[in-house]
Amino acid sequence: MPWLATGAVLTTIAAAGMLGWMSPVAVLDIISLWPVLAIVLLLAAVISIRRRAAAPLLLSLTSFLVLAVGVHYSEWQALPSASADITRVVDSQPDVGTLLIDLDEGELLVSAGSGSYRIKPIRAGGDLGPPAAVESGLPDTLKLEVVERPTNEWFRFSGWAIGLGIGTRWDLSLAAPLLTVDFEGIRVGTARLSGDGTVRLPAGGKGGLVLAGDFAVSLGSDAAAEVVGEAVVPGDWSPTTGGYQSPGGGGGWVITVEPGSVVSVTAG
Repeated sequence: MPWLATGAVLTTIAAAGMLGWMSPVAVLDIISLWPVLAIVLLLAAVISIRRRAAAPLLLSLTSFLVLAVGVHYSEWQALPSASADITRVVDSQPDVGTLLIDLDEGELLVSAGSGSYRIKPIRAGGDLGPPAAVESGLPDTLKLEVVERPTNEWFRFSGWAIGLGIGTRWDLSLAAPLLTVDFEGIRVGTARLSGDGTVRLPAGGKGGLVLAGDFAVSLGSDAAAEVVGEAVVPGDWSPTTGGYQSPGGGGGWVITVEPGSVVSVTAG
């Protein structure tokens, strides 16, 4: 059984890397924990010698590998993979921010975050390189463009996760094959999203949203919204000259659907 357990864990890790379920940088993270492995194996070796059995040594190795993978996904800042993370805190929070991202591949997750902004690669296998942030316009305004750094053998990811500071009003221009955007806690001016994915619009919020692609939009309960263009909307919405309006009326979110896009809106 110890041999089977160790073999199963090693096979799973190797398969996850080969099939793209895990970023190759996980190997560097595991190797960086070698001091822990050395202590574990030393203690296990003593026990194995006393018991004249290999089971303690094998089970200790298996436990270390499982723990190391968990530490990798915990995004611990002492690991090599954390060198691809970006957390920015400026001296004074800008009133207005512009975020520009245009990805040809990979997933983009956007939500509220701490500081001025944070950017973290999604630690799953893929072909997207680590992010780089290009700033201009400080201190009153912030123009932020996030671009892909050149990939290498180790630092390849499935996407990026973006956390936006809640003290800034953001204008967004985001394009990616897969987008997941949650505007809860984010002050929105305008946002243009291109690709496919999901969007969450909280109640009490407002802003202009332009969608180009295939999107599912989820509105918070009693959120006021208006759709300009063609979309699938809840049955209690009212038709307008250019689209539809929620029972809450105007003054909230304005969703513009570009021609050729497929958008569905749900509420509650």
